[in-house]
Amino acid sequence: MSETGLIPGGLPVELRVHSVERAFDLLETLDRIGHPLTLTEVSRNLRIPKSSAFYLIQTLIARGYMQRIPGSRKYASGLRTFDFHGVSALEDGLKRVSAQHIRELSAALKMTVQTAVLKAGEGVIIDKAAWAIDRWGGSWVGHHFDLHCTAQGKVLIAWLTDEEVDKLFLNLKLARFNSKTITSLDELKPHLAEIRKNGYALNDEEHILGIRAVAAPVFSHVGNVVASVSVRGSTTEIAIENVESLSQEIIRTTHMISRDFQNPATC
Repeated sequence: MSETGLIPGGLPVELRVHSVERAFDLLETLDRIGHPLTLTEVSRNLRIPKSSAFYLIQTLIARGYMQRIPGSRKYASGLRTFDFHGVSALEDGLKRVSAQHIRELSAALKMTVQTAVLKAGEGVIIDKAAWAIDRWGGSWVGHHFDLHCTAQGKVLIAWLTDEEVDKLFLNLKLARFNSKTITSLDELKPHLAEIRKNGYALNDEEHILGIRAVAAPVFSHVGNVVASVSVRGSTTEIAIENVESLSQEIIRTTHMISRDFQNPATC
């Protein structure tokens, strides 16, 4: 800093907003350290009182830039931090590490496999390994889809907190596609809890009658769900009694994608 009280960008010290600086300090600290932090660790790293750290964390959580890790006292970067890192960069990275894995899964299962991400309150397909015989159509790379009635969409939101789900669907009506579609948050939230418990999601004709899909999550190094991988087919191709074994095949694939996404040098 110069004797005139200017920071490198030329902004006078008296014009700097300390609360904004602290927010960026925290986000940069999380990015640098690379793992979730407790309240005490945030306080220590930023050299601020615990009370100040608490209100700072809660403010960033409310805006989607931080999240509490379910079942712990630790906090991590939220989904909206990807806005800073560049969504296209995230998508490119996921597509690069998942491409071979989903094509191998498609060939093994003889069904279409898709990778999707959460984007602006919708799911978006970023890659697709289409099986030669794919009679169902209706999806393509770049296709946007509903979150509450698709396997890939439910996986993308299942690891969010109830508060984050409320905010995501604020002022939005859950569209009904048929009698099997979940159309209320009161019904959706316990369904998402079951998905977290099982480690995968099933779309049992909730979007299109006669079509089932199974999906599992891809995790970042801090435990955020960054993508979902799904397999879809007819109710004959995905018989209900085969869902559990199919889900394990998909989970094995998403574990490998998560590993490669977290450690890109290994892929």
